[in-house]
Amino acid sequence: MTIMKATKSKNTAVIYALSVVIAVVIFILDLLAPLGMAVWLGYLLPLIIVSLQFQRSYIYAFAVICTIFIALGYMYSPPGITIEIAVFNSILAVLVLWSTAILLVMRKQAEGALQRAYGELELRVQERTAELARANKALKAEVIERKRVEEELRLRTDELARSNAELEQFAYVASHDLQEPLRMVSGFIQLLDRRYKGKLDKSADEFIAFIVDGVTRMQRMIDDLLAYSRVGTRGKPFELTNCEDVFDQAVTNLKVTIEENGAVVTHDPLPTIMADASQIARLFQNLISNGIKFRGEEVPRVHVSAKRGENEWFFSVQDNGIGIAPEFFGHLFQIFQREYTKDKYPGTGIGLATCKRIVERHGGRIWAESEVGRGSTFYFTIPVRRGELQKI
Repeated sequence: MTIMKATKSKNTAVIYALSVVIAVVIFILDLLAPLGMAVWLGYLLPLIIVSLQFQRSYIYAFAVICTIFIALGYMYSPPGITIEIAVFNSILAVLVLWSTAILLVMRKQAEGALQRAYGELELRVQERTAELARANKALKAEVIERKRVEEELRLRTDELARSNAELEQFAYVASHDLQEPLRMVSGFIQLLDRRYKGKLDKSADEFIAFIVDGVTRMQRMIDDLLAYSRVGTRGKPFELTNCEDVFDQAVTNLKVTIEENGAVVTHDPLPTIMADASQIARLFQNLISNGIKFRGEEVPRVHVSAKRGENEWFFSVQDNGIGIAPEFFGHLFQIFQREYTKDKYPGTGIGLATCKRIVERHGGRIWAESEVGRGSTFYFTIPVRRGELQKI
């Protein structure tokens, strides 16, 4: 680096010296030529050479040297024209020389400004390129991390799906296999009840009654557990389903319950949707049954309605029952969760969990709004699918 600087400095000195030599040669020619000859124009050549290599101060210094040479040439050149013309030519020469010097300085300054701007632009481009490189590197790292997380999530989702499927299959098989021995126990207990009721002591009759009640509740729980497990494993393909027909089926299944409680079950016009008809019937049946079971002092009333949203149907099942306390909303749709004891309101705690699974299998949502003592309204959605009738 030091050698390069020394070489450059040496070359600069040579160029400046050469320019001075050229100016001296022109000065000698000016001295030899008579007044009136425009020899001074030759000073522009070394001035231009100096401007190509040096900064402003050097250009002005060289212009001063050339001005001195022009003055000396005027003073010592042989006479050739009148004094007035010679003075005019000398003044013109100085003006042209300094105008050229000023223009060369301005050009040099413009070049310097342009070089600085180019340097700044180049620096900005480099900085921006570095920023983009860092951003690109960070983006690549983020993409790699996101792919890793997505792959991990997919594996966990697949594992969870397999676990759920295995659990559903286990629940189905276990519940199904429990039915036969339970029927046998139930049959023999009922036979004992018919044959020996009143023939044994009072305690024996109570024990038999307890067993019959326990077997009945166990049978109900197994039936509900089977229904819960069948939502995911034994569901039917979706097809056009008239919800009014499904509602009528649910009401028919609940005919005894409705008559025993004197309940009034009504509905607004209901749509035709793409769904599993048997599961929608169970959904209606469970929600209507809950509305009747958790009754208040008044005659139980349950009303079913539906309205069309932008991309889904909104169904509601409203009752005038006892309502739900706020602290139970968090686990309302969890399996085996009950708000009241089986003595006050019999049940297995599986019905609403089954409703949730049915709605989710259809791609919808389910929730409840309630106030203690003022009834409850259960809402669920079913997405609008191609092939449905668009009007109720």
